[in-house]
Amino acid sequence: MGFINSIKIALSKIGLAFKVLFHDIVIAGIVFAICAGVLAPHFDAIAKTMIQNDAFGKLGASVSAYLQGDAMALTTFFTDFQDVFSAVADNFGVAFIVAFIMSFVLRFLIHLRAIPMYDIVDFYMTEGSNHYFMGNYMRNIGRSAKYSLFRMLLSIPFDIIIWLAAYFVVGHLFIWLGFIAPFVVILFIVALLALRQTIFYFWVPMIVKGEKVVKAFGKSLKLVFSRFGEIFISMFSYNVMWLAVVVTVGLSTYFVGLLVAVPLLSVLLSAMQLVKVHDINKMRYYSAGDEVVVPSVIEDVEVEDKEQDYEVSEDDIVGGEN
Repeated sequence: MGFINSIKIALSKIGLAFKVLFHDIVIAGIVFAICAGVLAPHFDAIAKTMIQNDAFGKLGASVSAYLQGDAMALTTFFTDFQDVFSAVADNFGVAFIVAFIMSFVLRFLIHLRAIPMYDIVDFYMTEGSNHYFMGNYMRNIGRSAKYSLFRMLLSIPFDIIIWLAAYFVVGHLFIWLGFIAPFVVILFIVALLALRQTIFYFWVPMIVKGEKVVKAFGKSLKLVFSRFGEIFISMFSYNVMWLAVVVTVGLSTYFVGLLVAVPLLSVLLSAMQLVKVHDINKMRYYSAGDEVVVPSVIEDVEVEDKEQDYEVSEDDIVGGEN
């Protein structure tokens, strides 16, 4: 029932999804324009080298052979890939460093809209009111920047683990598993992403409920570990649904539909987390229009006004945000 209510809230705030989309497009456009200007000479050199070595033809032939049932073609693919990489290593190294730095800049700027988005959803749920995105964005810019910085730094270990694990799985399991290997790898990566999302699940909700950024993370961890399995399964299911929606909408609309689907899924995630918070704390909330949901979950917890601090009960159940 909580998921159905989350969908209702997300659809009620579809206008917020378009504002999130506009924010992300502007930020990504600025970052990619800067990145492209710096990397253009290196990309030209890489492209020329790959053309001279017929890299695209060799790699394409390996993929084609694999799709036709030749499992050993993967070995050829990785060998050819290593040869191509060696040929462009110098230019690729510079490009990688620049892209790596700009990816952190992009992540930092994108995360600036997290608190305003959750705050607007929370206002809608608690008061049934609508708030302007830009006004909320500017009002929260200080703690948004602090949250974005800490979120980015805390994500680095998870990113390293995910990349190393994915590299290990791809390098060792593809040949063993044959045709089911891509599906195993995808589910494995989805599980790792769900693990990271689980750790951060209640962080932003607690911030919008009035906690300081750092303190909110500590309290959110307590709440997460008190119901880790439930939240992990929820996030794993969400990621599978996200992947299915993106693939289906993308292929059926020539990827144009993703401009609506992806930001709407972000709003849905914020609604899911805030619904969970309200359920835990037995707080009434609006799900759509004048429809008020009275959670049936009975928890012994004291929840105070949004602008005030709140206490953690003996069961470490707290009203907070992700």
